[in-house]
Amino acid sequence: MVDATELENLDAAQLRNLTRELIEQITEQRDKIRFKTARIEQLTFELARYKRIRFEASSEKFDAAQVSLLQEALDADLAAIEEQLEQLTTEPGKPRKQTPRREALPPNLPRVSIHHEPQTMPVRL
Repeated sequence: MVDATELENLDAAQLRNLTRELIEQITEQRDKIRFKTARIEQLTFELARYKRIRFEASSEKFDAAQVSLLQEALDADLAAIEEQLEQLTTEPGKPRKQTPRREALPPNLPRVSIHHEPQTMPVRL
């Protein structure tokens, strides 16, 4: 880039070249913004459609196996779409908010299984 002091010393041809480069950069940035905006709109629509499918009352009754398969597929799709939306909406210069990654506990640590039984409550009639 050219700073203010160098700008004063440029001739007409250099100014034209600089202007052409700046216009190209602006055009590229505008195209990237248009693409990201269109992709965000597409993913937002798809996310809304999946949420509508997942949460709307259905007149059809599915058996448990069908419901669990559909639920797993919808959850995976929703997670993927939300991840893509997050990637598109974060600015390139800003670091993404990262979730902590925990390592598995070492195998040499002792393991204790504790099972809690529910308390029985007296039935009142």
